[in-house]
Amino acid sequence: ADCSYRLEQRRVMPLMLGRPDLVERYNKIIAEKYVACEDGVRWCPHPECQCAVALDRAGADFVADAAQSGRGVAVKCGEGHSFCWSCGLAPHEPASCAQMREWSSLCERTTADAEAANAAWLENNTERCPRCKQPIEKNDGCNHISCRCGHHFCWACMRPWSDHSRATGGSYYCRMAPSDRGPTGPRRRPRPQPKAGAEAERLRSFVLKAQRHEDMPAALRDVATRVKAVLQRTRGFHEGGDAAAGEVIATLDAAMADLETCHTYLRCSYVFGYFLPYWSVGRRYFEKMQTELEHMTEALQAVVLPTGLEQAWRAARQAGQQAGGRGGPGHMLLGGMGLGALLLGGGGGGGGARAVAVEQRAYEAAAFYHAHALKGRCKPIGEAGVAARETMSRLKAAVRSGVVTPKD
Repeated sequence: ADCSYRLEQRRVMPLMLGRPDLVERYNKIIAEKYVACEDGVRWCPHPECQCAVALDRAGADFVADAAQSGRGVAVKCGEGHSFCWSCGLAPHEPASCAQMREWSSLCERTTADAEAANAAWLENNTERCPRCKQPIEKNDGCNHISCRCGHHFCWACMRPWSDHSRATGGSYYCRMAPSDRGPTGPRRRPRPQPKAGAEAERLRSFVLKAQRHEDMPAALRDVATRVKAVLQRTRGFHEGGDAAAGEVIATLDAAMADLETCHTYLRCSYVFGYFLPYWSVGRRYFEKMQTELEHMTEALQAVVLPTGLEQAWRAARQAGQQAGGRGGPGHMLLGGMGLGALLLGGGGGGGGARAVAVEQRAYEAAAFYHAHALKGRCKPIGEAGVAARETMSRLKAAVRSGVVTPKD
């Protein structure tokens, strides 16, 4: 136990012959020691990923320059997972790691203030049912309250309504109510606002703008997955079908990657913009470029998912609900689209299973129609993607060059 002699690897490996489990464990320990001791290597923080990212000399210089100016640097492991080199969180350029931490704290406080205001309003403007204890709000009308649990009681005195009659005051006046509540019950009090003030309102505005770019890629990703599945199945059905389907899939993958990158950058740009000095030339230039990137992102999204196709997907989402509530065929939802009508036959059965089946056929029809329409849109999609990438590159260059400077 007190021996400090270090064995060389060429002497250790022969001792583990025929023990692959020991070899794997030994290699894992060596890799963990190396990554822990080497400044230019990081483990990927993604769950179940065992990749490490190593910086070359140019990458190390870039990271050092970014750290000096307080910027986050996004890197990607061999499995395609992106993360910030400094903090290990999701990429958040142009916001710095310190800004993201402060932003998270501000959002938590804002949420806590809103929850406290809601709780105070419920306490001041609702009464709990004497039976089920659920809060009830009374806007107007008589004192007779009927809860959803079936209990009937008086709003003024909270006693069962069966104890009341014309002799106790009738429906609008209760003689049994305590003095602190009055014969018509307690009056409503104004709703407290969560942390009023110009700065709080500005923070809420930035939070809403950032959240707008947080939810959009998920719906688009679902559409793209369904369309690609249809393209994979229809390969080879027509002459040149493999090449056409492959081109559409490649174009769609590139467009979705561009959209996700743009939305992520825009979401973090609002974090960065919140910490910029309010009156500055750099801020005005940054907001101008930010607005331009939003327009380019919307243009790319519009060419990938035009209005007509978006209506087809909305119809698909409504198919299961409508099929579950009536016995008619589901083909009426996409009846004017030709291809959709072929895939959405009537189908027998009933109940939830039939609703799910019709909904799946509706999605299939929308995906088929969408895939067919995309075959003639590869060029405009590619051009819109190039425009969005160029705009984002100019915005990144402006931030990295120091033209836009956050406050200390």
